[in-house]
Amino acid sequence: DQFGVFWRTSGDVPRPAAAPASSGGVAASPGQTVPGAPGYCPCCRQQVVFEVRGSWLRDQYRCPRCESIPRQRALLLALDRFVPGWERLALHEVEACHESLRRRSLAYTHSVLRVGDSPSGPLAQDLEALTLADASVDLVVLQDVLALVYRPDAALCEIVRVLRPGGAFVFTLARDLGLPKSRSRLSPGPDG
Repeated sequence: DQFGVFWRTSGDVPRPAAAPASSGGVAASPGQTVPGAPGYCPCCRQQVVFEVRGSWLRDQYRCPRCESIPRQRALLLALDRFVPGWERLALHEVEACHESLRRRSLAYTHSVLRVGDSPSGPLAQDLEALTLADASVDLVVLQDVLALVYRPDAALCEIVRVLRPGGAFVFTLARDLGLPKSRSRLSPGPDG
């Protein structure tokens, strides 16, 4: 799909016919489940036949075993490939998205995104002013969160600050094919 899945095949592997509904492929009516493509789910570490549960494949192309969606599977695949041994690193995730990270990580912490006045509490983090200590984590994971902050540049500086030397930052971004260029669409009001 258009949200960053990568895979490699070897040998003579039959190609599944499933494709995004917008390109004339398999789509499910509301409340209906249609078999999708067979493949490997990096979240549950199983061979599965993915399921199409609607026309919005971003959220409705699911693993039948662990309920993961494409961006979650892409994130785990990227971690496995580019951050070997991530399971043993001090990992901090903002807006926890799938239990596979928490289950596999030996040193997992998480927080919720705080923008403006909500939410608040001990787990709430403003990405532009993190309360985590300098060089306190090995790996920061965000899934579709940077689009929700006023100043992503400030958030990136904070993430670099809290990473230990050699640390990694892995994130996903939503992509709208109808928008030719990214631009800021958020700004704080007079009350913050």
